[in-house]
Amino acid sequence: MALEVAFPNPTGRCGGLDWRVPKLHERWLLEDGLELCPRVESVPCQPRRLVGLRPTIDRMKSITTWTSQDIRYIERTVELALGAEGRGDVPVGSVITLMDEVVSEGSARVMSEGYQPRRHAEQEALAGVPIELWPRAKEMTCYTSLEPCLMCYGSLLLCGIGRVVFGATDLLGGARFIFDTMPPYYADGRGMPTWVGPVLPEICDALYERVDARFRTLPCG
Repeated sequence: MALEVAFPNPTGRCGGLDWRVPKLHERWLLEDGLELCPRVESVPCQPRRLVGLRPTIDRMKSITTWTSQDIRYIERTVELALGAEGRGDVPVGSVITLMDEVVSEGSARVMSEGYQPRRHAEQEALAGVPIELWPRAKEMTCYTSLEPCLMCYGSLLLCGIGRVVFGATDLLGGARFIFDTMPPYYADGRGMPTWVGPVLPEICDALYERVDARFRTLPCG
């Protein structure tokens, strides 16, 4: 059964109330103090006046402040990206840190060892994380020269990485486009990493342009 909530309608239609079904990424606070989330099926389906709403997407807006060590690690991802480009691959690099120590690095191997579309830089870095460190995934940061794609974001999310810092925004395929349509499990932002960037667009945007040009020649990005 759908959950319906009434809230003030400036047009004055329906006695000043409009009716909506909550979207999965919204948590709504009702006038009787009950917080309504679509994940909670036991909430009675009775009209109540909406007091306020808190979309998860607000929590996931990109943070645009960072530290000197963030810049240092993004600069390292640029070095890795240029190394990938030097061997004929797309220029993307990634670094994973824990307590300001590098635990794994990776760069794109989509093209240089045969066509392998899943071998993005973040995937390569995740594969190198020592098994014994995974219980501390929430303390880890994944640095990448380019905003993660849907595949890499999904991997980072399900691996429990706590923070993602990227150098350039992916204007066409960045994961941020799905933040407001996450599954109900993540409706309250639970488990979603902090999103930081773009940190060095003056350097990484040029890499992104070359990535985009190369991907356009491939069967799949």
